[in-house]
Amino acid sequence: MGSHAALIKNKIASIQKTAQITRSMQMVSQARISGFEHKMKASEQYAKLSEDIFQSLVANASRIDSEVLKIFTPDYTKKTATYIMISSDRGLAGPYNSAVIKKTMQIINDRHQSPSEYRLYVLGRIGYDAMRRQGYKIENDYINVHDNFKIADLEEVLNEAFATFSSREVGRVEVIYHRYKNRVVQDVEQLMLLPITSNVSLEEDNSLHPTYIFDEEADRLVGRMVPLYLNGEMQTILLNTKLCEHTMRVNAMRNATDNAKEIVDKLSLVYNAYRQSAITQELSEIVAGSKAQKGGAKKNGKRKN
Repeated sequence: MGSHAALIKNKIASIQKTAQITRSMQMVSQARISGFEHKMKASEQYAKLSEDIFQSLVANASRIDSEVLKIFTPDYTKKTATYIMISSDRGLAGPYNSAVIKKTMQIINDRHQSPSEYRLYVLGRIGYDAMRRQGYKIENDYINVHDNFKIADLEEVLNEAFATFSSREVGRVEVIYHRYKNRVVQDVEQLMLLPITSNVSLEEDNSLHPTYIFDEEADRLVGRMVPLYLNGEMQTILLNTKLCEHTMRVNAMRNATDNAKEIVDKLSLVYNAYRQSAITQELSEIVAGSKAQKGGAKKNGKRKN
């Protein structure tokens, strides 16, 4: 009886320590959400302004270089594609990584018959390890996606992805990531990064947008604006993923903490039952021993008489 109670007591202590860790992780992610929400708003404003300027440039360009023109013209004859999948470096974030990994596998399996038909770039250790274990061909080495990420860290991947599209090795470049809608809803989305299929139009008149005055000819600026435009898109995407990661981790750690508390409560009832049983047994033995001593004293007294 005592050994069972000791085991349960040790298990309760272990679960309580785990609950302290999950509660701490929840609080850390909760604190980071507010910071990323602020960055997200600023990034969305930058992306909107960047897109407006880009559209104005394209609309006012009398001639666009043939190489630059490729980023606006999809090649429907190409079945090949480049995919950039964004996961995280750490787990314990609920379905965050499993959802994006499952979505990427589904897209590749549905669209492509062999590894030669796609190029896959994976950001984040969890996704990188998972896709390699499943036998998918990955073009890049493992890339960290830490909270203080910089677009410069992804330059190699972005440049390679852009190069494969510009050279028409692939027909499109897509990003598979988590999109943040609010603290309750976060969905896996598939964004077409190239070709650029936004509201940019190549057939509008050449009148300059009244808001912008360009120092150089719009024709020259379009090509220089493309990397800034794509970097802005990628910045917003990465902020989306980090917001989703921390939001899902808060939910997962909250659930883990609640589950730990529930298990501790149940084990405490079992432990108290064992403890009460042990106390009752000990009292019974004391009473029985006391009665036995009294009985022996009476017998001894009669013999003396």
